[in-house]
Amino acid sequence: MKHPFKILALLATLSTALAAPSEINYQGVLTDQQGNPVNGVRALQIKLYDAPTGGNMTYQENIGNVTVADGIYSFKFGASGNGIATALNGNDHLALVVDSVEQPTRTKILAVPYALKASESADAESIEHILVSLNIIPRFEPGAIVSTLAGSGGGAFLDGQGTLASFLVPCGVAVDGSGNVYVADNGNNRIRKISLSGDVTTLAGSGTSGYADGQGTAASFRNPFGVAVDGSGNVYVTDMNNHRIRKITSSGIVTTLAGSGTHGYADGQGTSASFSSPQGVAVDGIGNVYVADHGNNRIRKITSSGNVTTLAGLGDYAPDFGYADGSVTEASFRNPGGLAVDGGGNIYVADTGNGVIRKITPSGNVTTLAGGININMHGERIGGFIDGQGTSAKFNYPNGVAVDGSGNVYVADTGNHRIRKITPSGSVTTLAGLVSGWGDGQGRAATFNSPYGVSVDGSGNVYVADSINHRVRKITIIGN
Repeated sequence: MKHPFKILALLATLSTALAAPSEINYQGVLTDQQGNPVNGVRALQIKLYDAPTGGNMTYQENIGNVTVADGIYSFKFGASGNGIATALNGNDHLALVVDSVEQPTRTKILAVPYALKASESADAESIEHILVSLNIIPRFEPGAIVSTLAGSGGGAFLDGQGTLASFLVPCGVAVDGSGNVYVADNGNNRIRKISLSGDVTTLAGSGTSGYADGQGTAASFRNPFGVAVDGSGNVYVTDMNNHRIRKITSSGIVTTLAGSGTHGYADGQGTSASFSSPQGVAVDGIGNVYVADHGNNRIRKITSSGNVTTLAGLGDYAPDFGYADGSVTEASFRNPGGLAVDGGGNIYVADTGNGVIRKITPSGNVTTLAGGININMHGERIGGFIDGQGTSAKFNYPNGVAVDGSGNVYVADTGNHRIRKITPSGSVTTLAGLVSGWGDGQGRAATFNSPYGVSVDGSGNVYVADSINHRVRKITIIGN
């Protein structure tokens, strides 16, 4: 029999003395096997046993339908006349039955609150504090309001105003100094532009998967993934399945900046260089372009003249399964997904395959800014979720990264369906998102579905390519 849930008891208290209770208050947390909080109405039943495993069942009661919100549930049982007083013997262990399936973990029933919240009332605020401290729910940043900037959610192609427009798996997002947002519309093989007024147009791309340079919609892409924009309005695109880096001028002329179009690895000038499924892209203040060369496990640099070199990463021959800090000639990455560069020349990398966020300094030193490696018993990398300090935090398949003028790094934590924030000191919190879904709102009330790209403007607004929801979202921070 399957046990699809994980259960944590937060509080079990008796309303009167143990010898003659009239009712027991029971509160807890219900998550799935991946640790995601459960939502919805569940049919619950309780059984009491005289042992933590095995033993004899001494009492059972049908609770009925109970609403579970963000994993939190509560109910009362053992009302007068149900026989609870004679059943209790001081060594009682409660088993929860969820949707007719008895869960294997039992919780001992005490006459006082569990040590998790001794001597305090179990109001919603205190319960949330407990959940945060146990890393069951995120440590949310205050005042983050999520709205939909553009996209109907229909997964198609249509230009138009705001939510009347349609995208198909948008992956990359960038914002220029005037507030225009550029989107790598991966499934539509187009680069889209969202004006300050919310009007969505096609900047470049015919919509047909292929390769061609040219003016605007005469050009073709094959699953563009990342976008970046410089101070002159030039847009840089990682044309992932063409294995090329493309450039779009402010007038819409598309050229190939670098990449032979053949999957491989080679440094060199312009189209003599080779990439393998490039994903993230960023540009610094003097026109250098940085690329997360996903398939080659390397970070590449393209000068304004088109010369391609390897900035960091040992590639396929990296030790320790592709994870090592150190100098750029010693460090290794595993399928890097996104990157960003700050005003001081520091480069931030979403080291997707390792589930961590890395930092490359101008002096050429690679460190882990946040995230810890998770390895299962088979030696495989697995994702996780923990808000916390530096490497004690955990991510699940992080992709997009962006950095603001204060040095805060924003991460599209794709596998966790959340947008995370890392302060310059390495403290990781959750800006918005809780479970997979779609919904606007504040912080924990908002939901995303596999967000890939993230960008931040000069006012601190964060833009998200909410890929599987086929939308572009905006996070406004109250007080900015």
